[in-house]
Amino acid sequence: MKFLFVSLLFASSVFGYCQDSLIVKKDIAPLLGYQQFQKSFVEAGIAKVKWSTNGLISTMSYGLAGEIGVTDKVYGVKTFFRYGGSVNVGFNLIYYGEYEVGKYNTLRFRPEIGLGSGFVNLIYGYNLPITHSDFKGINTHMVTLQFIFSPKMLKQGLL
Repeated sequence: MKFLFVSLLFASSVFGYCQDSLIVKKDIAPLLGYQQFQKSFVEAGIAKVKWSTNGLISTMSYGLAGEIGVTDKVYGVKTFFRYGGSVNVGFNLIYYGEYEVGKYNTLRFRPEIGLGSGFVNLIYGYNLPITHSDFKGINTHMVTLQFIFSPKMLKQGLL
């Protein structure tokens, strides 16, 4: 598994990086997502995004987002970083809590790998507990469909 992860990271940096006729755009863009495994979550946030292209698209993004459980009374606040071309890698640091005051909370680290254009991504993540590993309101494994909407990129027809 480690070899696969390192191989995909290398492929992402080789094929995602653009050198000739480089067009670089930066934008602050809203993001929306839906996460599913055993439990469902919706996410919304804001990302600072840097797109590079010369035919291939490479993206780097970081930002803040919130996650809300669809059926459970659980919320999450996260900061994230993601880089890639067709293959994306990234990580999140997420604080999860329950709506009832004084209930359980946990801090999680989630490494991610996914496929996408940087605008539409299908991502797999694995939540690793930093605190309170017995917190039951979230998924250990997570599959996310995420959209990042950039007005600048829409205007230039790159989406």
